[in-house]
Amino acid sequence: MQEINLYDLLKHYAKYWAFILVLTIFGLIAGLVYNKYIQVPVYKSNSTLILIEGTQTPATAKPIVLNNYLELLKSRRVLEPVISELKLNQSYEQLVSSVETSNEKDTEVIKLAITTDNPETSRAAVNSTVESFKDEIKRLYQVESIQVVDGANTPSSPANVRTGLQLALATAASFLLAIIIVFFIYDFNLNAAKDPK
Repeated sequence: MQEINLYDLLKHYAKYWAFILVLTIFGLIAGLVYNKYIQVPVYKSNSTLILIEGTQTPATAKPIVLNNYLELLKSRRVLEPVISELKLNQSYEQLVSSVETSNEKDTEVIKLAITTDNPETSRAAVNSTVESFKDEIKRLYQVESIQVVDGANTPSSPANVRTGLQLALATAASFLLAIIIVFFIYDFNLNAAKDPK
């Protein structure tokens, strides 16, 4: 492995400053175009539910019940009525891929989130899923054990658009790419000078 003279390398980078600047600006512009015109914004609506079975369920069985509920929230029996009620133009598989469920450890709290390309649709889908879920709990367990703590919100901004962060990443990536390209040019020139044919 040959030695690299740091001073020569820095001189080489200085020689290609315009190329580095242009490629960095190109990355910034590409990030801006993607952010404004290509990226499809999606909106996430959330709801918080709580299990209120009290003494009906032993404490040791509650984690199992909660896991059952988390899976039931994503089931066809719960989500297909939502698709029908809201006349969603998507399949069960598409809807279930946009559903997130979770349970805070050592609590009886269930969090539900649904992401769609429209804020009103997201809110309506969460509300409809909660109602369908409560109906299925009643039908399967013969109890009314779920209460809504926080109703579905209408998201005001997209969940996947972080303009500042995305532009910073695109700019940094293009700057790094320019630095690597210029280094390879330096290395190629160095090898060509040491091994002329």
